[in-house]
Formats: sequence, C-alpha cells, structure tokens
Amino acid sequence: MSSRTTPKERTKHSKFGDELPVGSTLLRGQYKIERYLNSGGFGITYLARNSLDRRVVIKECYPSFICCRNGNNVRVRSEEHAGYYERLLDMFRKEARALAMLEHPNIVRVHEVFSDNKTAYMALDFVEGRDLQSIISENRENFGFAKIRELMVTVLSAISHIHARGMLHRDISPDNILIEKSGNPVLIDFGSARAQAARDASAIHAVKDGYSPHEFYATHAAHSAASDLYSLGATFHYAITGEAPPPSPDRLAALAEGQADPYTKLENSVERFDKGLLASIDRAVSVLARDRMQSANEWLLEIDDHSHTSMALEAARNDARIDQLVSELTHRTNSELASILAEEREREEAELEQRLVEMERIKSEEEERKKSRAQAAKAAADAAAAEPVPTFDTDWRPPVETICMPSIPQRIDYIAKIARQSEERRGDRSRQTRDTSATGKKLVERAFWTLGPLFADDPTPIAGRAE
Repeated sequence: MSSRTTPKERTKHSKFGDELPVGSTLLRGQYKIERYLNSGGFGITYLARNSLDRRVVIKECYPSFICCRNGNNVRVRSEEHAGYYERLLDMFRKEARALAMLEHPNIVRVHEVFSDNKTAYMALDFVEGRDLQSIISENRENFGFAKIRELMVTVLSAISHIHARGMLHRDISPDNILIEKSGNPVLIDFGSARAQAARDASAIHAVKDGYSPHEFYATHAAHSAASDLYSLGATFHYAITGEAPPPSPDRLAALAEGQADPYTKLENSVERFDKGLLASIDRAVSVLARDRMQSANEWLLEIDDHSHTSMALEAARNDARIDQLVSELTHRTNSELASILAEEREREEAELEQRLVEMERIKSEEEERKKSRAQAAKAAADAAAAEPVPTFDTDWRPPVETICMPSIPQRIDYIAKIARQSEERRGDRSRQTRDTSATGKKLVERAFWTLGPLFADDPTPIAGRAE
C-alpha cells in the first residue's frame, strides 16, 4: 500500500485531525507512526515502521460517524453505539485474517492484525508506486490498447483468486489499484468490512459514485462476483475515457421509468481500442447483475485471444481446486483440533476442580489440627493451674560429692633408658675384652716358659722372665 496522493502532513499539535500523532507507537512499540496517509468514514491509514525498521502501512478501524478520539484511545460518541462498534471491530479483524490468507503478487499482503488504543489495526505491505487514478489524470494517452489489455488481464487474475476463496473486494476503483515502478498492478484497500457495516446500518453508505453497482446502495441487496466486475469495468472505463460511468442508481431509475440508459457504450464511442475489449467493459457495467459477466474467468475468456491466457486460466483452475482441497483438509484439521482442545480444556477444568477440592480438604484438616492444638494447650494450662504449688526449703543444699582425680601415670624417659642400657652393654664388652687380653698374655708367657729351653742356649733368662 502506498500514499496515493500528496498527504496532508499532520503534526503532534494538530487540533482538528482525528489521526494519531506522528511518533505514536502501537503494539508495545512494535510499530511507530511516521505520517498520516488518508482516511475515510471507516478508518485512517498511516505510514509506519516496524521493529525491523521496515516501512509498512497501518490501517486503523476508526468509524468517525460513531467514534471520537480520547487521547490515543478510540471511544464511541454514545453508549447506544457500543454494540455496533464491537460488531464493526469483529468484522474488521475477520477481514484482516481473511486477507492474510490471500497469497498473490497482485494483492496487497496483510502481515498482522492486532488490538490497541481500544480499537483494531492491520499491518500491510508498503507498495512503492502510484495509484491508477493519479496516473490516468496526468497522462491518459500513455495507456494504449496493449497496456490496458495487459493491465485488465492481470487484475482479473487477482480478482479470480479472491473470488475462488469465497471473498469479494467490494471497493475496486482507480485509487485502489497501485502501479509499482515495474508496472505491476496491486489491489489494495478491501472494503468487505465496510460493506458489511453498511448492510447493518441503513444510514451508512460504503459506496463510490460511478464505481459501485446499484446493489451496493441497497441495504439488503445480494452481492456477488458480478458486483466486483461492475466496479472493475467502471475503473477501466475511467482508464480509457478519463471519466467514470454515471452513478448506477441514476441509471437504474432511468430504466425503471422507461427512459434510456444515460450510459454511453464504449464500443460505439471509442475508436482506438479493440471492439471486443470495449464490448466486454460495456457488458461488465450493465445495470442489472444478471446481464454482466458472472465471473472473472468468464471475462478473461471473452477477451482472450492468446493461448498464454488460456494456460494461465487452467493453472488458476488447478490452483483453485488445490486450494479447495487444502481448505477442506484445513477445516477437518481445525475440527479435530477443536475437539482435542475441548477435551483438554475439560480435563484441565476437572483437574482444577479436583485441586480446589483437595486444597479445601487440606485447609479444613489444618484448621482442625489448629483447633485441637489450641484445645490441648488450654487443657494443659487449666491442669497446671489446678495443681498445688510445691514449697522448697531455701536453706537446703544438695550434698557435695568428693571427686577423686585420676592418677597421672609416671612418664617414662625411653631415650634415657635406652642410653643407659647401651652404656651398660659397652661396659660389659670392655670388661670382657680386658679379661680376654689378660688371659691371653698369661697363656703366651706360660708357653714361652715351657718351650723356651728348647730354642735357647741359656734357658735361665727365659725362665727368669717366665717367673
């Protein structure tokens, strides 16, 4: 989504605008408002940045006909509108969730839906480009037959994708088709919630003169794929001529009065385009829904003269069948998941109830125990109070026992004892040595005395020495 016209810049001190001030944050700081883009009866659009510093478009549900701003919060002007406001918020959220399921290169993508400031928001892609209305108003001649036809086929493919999923756009107009720099068209600003709100309140009209079919003006009229095709036909009528067709209520009134339709057919008034393409636009903007094409694929087949488009249609049909199977599988899975969640919720509730009962039982037992302890303490105190108080002789002293201290064993000096024993042994060995030496000396002398005469010439000296 992009700014389609030069927006009127708002400041934080603006006194007249209903928009949020620049710099306001949403979803606990996930988004920060940079500037106001535009507004309508049902909402306000801002340019913002998300927490990843990427530019996004924020749409705020702000039905100005029943609401006003209180600070940043949105509140109803009267309590009688409170119920209707809540229903409108629910429709806004449902629309955002439905749009988030649309994956197509020519449809703006919804990232997130959330609540803040007592209202609802959706975050969408920021599309770098300009809307078809401003481009045509500046230079319509640049849009020749080939470009118009290519643009028509691309947008019809996107609308076919929307209708195949059971949705309607309800607000197709030149200012809701953005043209990127690459030339790729992108559908923005779905009006589903606004249209439903208009059906719920007859005083509210979510229509655009020249682009809305007559059934959008009626409170309880049926809407169909042909309703979107009327708006698309009127959009391409503007792209070719620079003007929108006459308002559909005026055309319906003229037919009802038997007058000629004020609409001038393109097939008879435009020369520079293919007659078949112009005739398909004329049929798409027929006043009565039954006279229009009933599907985008039918319109594609009517203007198709190339096999490429036929192949694209077949791929779209296959894609729709696959999506139908996925949708059925998702429905079954969701049903089973809902059943499992319900059983889990019942089990948790039963467990919670059981825990509460158990807590009550424990609490009751604790109270009983406290009561029993209190009664026992009171009984003990009463019994103690009833017993006589014993008297004591203050001069009496308990007998003192004589305490015998244990004897301390004599300490033995083992080192001194060992030293004495060693000294005694050395003395014994010395005495033995002296005795042995004396005995040996006597034996030697006796031997010399006995043997000396055998070897000496004069034994007298030896004998004398022996003596």
